[in-house]
Amino acid sequence: MAGKPIIRHETRDGFNVYVKDDGRDYWDILRRFMDGRLEAERYPYTIADHRVYFIADGGRKYVLKHDWEKDPRLEIRLWRWLCGPFYSRLMRRVDRAAAEGCDVIQEIYLVAEKIGERAYPETYALIEFCPGGCLAAQDSIAKYHPAIIETVQKLHRHRLAFLDVHARNIIVQDDGGLKIIDVSNRGTFLLGRAKDVVRLRQRYGIDLPSRGAVEKLMVRIVRAQEWLRDFFRALRDHPEAPGNRREFDERKK
Repeated sequence: MAGKPIIRHETRDGFNVYVKDDGRDYWDILRRFMDGRLEAERYPYTIADHRVYFIADGGRKYVLKHDWEKDPRLEIRLWRWLCGPFYSRLMRRVDRAAAEGCDVIQEIYLVAEKIGERAYPETYALIEFCPGGCLAAQDSIAKYHPAIIETVQKLHRHRLAFLDVHARNIIVQDDGGLKIIDVSNRGTFLLGRAKDVVRLRQRYGIDLPSRGAVEKLMVRIVRAQEWLRDFFRALRDHPEAPGNRREFDERKK
């Protein structure tokens, strides 16, 4: 596409930096944040090793993620070790999808990954801020079911998966359209798409049509995995055990 910004890769201050070359100095924004010279509002619902901030610079607002979280699941740890750091791969996939016309995801402007750790480097990601209110704050989610289906299907057409399916990660924009603000897209696309199908049904009663025998098989595999996960969560009285999912169960109306 003519005039499309490229992703430039460089090394700065011990980080592998991937930055959109669109005329803005995104590294300078991150550097001033890291030095404490840029005011930031921390999103309250984040954990110690995965933080999210809202920052403003030059009349624009951004989301900044600071992540050094190590996933305890063996299959995730193995996948990341084989494939390398997550955020730089996600940035390329999101950029490719956006160039193809996918307008339901956030643009990623910069990713800085600490050099020396293949699977779980300390990472900063500077991301587009999407104005609007999250779907979880709406009186009813049911009336948005058709728009949710359309939005997730558009995501899938560009070989991206949602995975972290909950209403806090869907923004209702001023024009009524929806935007997904936290595309996880970890692992293989076929498995991710099947997880979206299963989780939309489990959490919000949304039936996303399956396509073809392979996807239907993947959906059955994911359902079995989810059943086992819920079984063990129930034994431990985990906050996301089926009986504790107030956010999901009460928002289907």
